[in-house]
Amino acid sequence: MLIGLIPVLLGLTAGRLLNANVGEPEQIVPRLAEAYLPGALYVAFAGAILSAILSAAHAALHAPASQVSHNIIVRAIPALRERGKLWSVRAAVLLLRLVAYQISVYAQRIHDLARACS
Repeated sequence: MLIGLIPVLLGLTAGRLLNANVGEPEQIVPRLAEAYLPGALYVAFAGAILSAILSAAHAALHAPASQVSHNIIVRAIPALRERGKLWSVRAAVLLLRLVAYQISVYAQRIHDLARACS
């Protein structure tokens, strides 16, 4: 719980720590990291953020794709072999990627993407 509150604390104290008005709320934590972390740690921080984003994107695409494949496609085609099941998951991932791409094209900020998905 204590570690989970660190980003909240950083967000609440960012205005005072940065001694400036942060224009975009999405940039608070990266600006704090840039201001207070040495170069190597800032690179590690950026890598960790990128890794977390890619992991979330992977889960957001593959979990629904496997559910669509298992609950819809496999039940609609019961004679599907293991190879066909694998290809149905791959096709579902591709379809969901296209849907996610279309949603992202029309969003200007991360906040807009979150609003579109809810």
